[in-house]
Amino acid sequence: MNREYFVRGKRKTVEQIDDVLAIKLATSDRGVAADINRLGTRVAPEQVGMPEDSLAAFRGANWDFVVPSVDTTQRLGAREAIPQAEEVGVIVKRESGRFGIVT
Repeated sequence: MNREYFVRGKRKTVEQIDDVLAIKLATSDRGVAADINRLGTRVAPEQVGMPEDSLAAFRGANWDFVVPSVDTTQRLGAREAIPQAEEVGVIVKRESGRFGIVT
């Protein structure tokens, strides 16, 4: 699905990667990240066409990618907080081929 937005009055189009969410995991006071598997099924880079170095950069910033579980999907639909998630967004691919996260 394509999404559009404006930058300095110019229309930009990005491709949204359907059925995959970007989740920034919350960390505990001890610095331990939440278990991503409770929120959905982890996505391999080839499933979204993302180069391994881009995926590593996102994961280094505590983002991970999942096909959401039924519970996660229902919570998003109801605009409820996602347990163990600091932020949730969708993955987009720009015309340049670079990936981004829209929160």
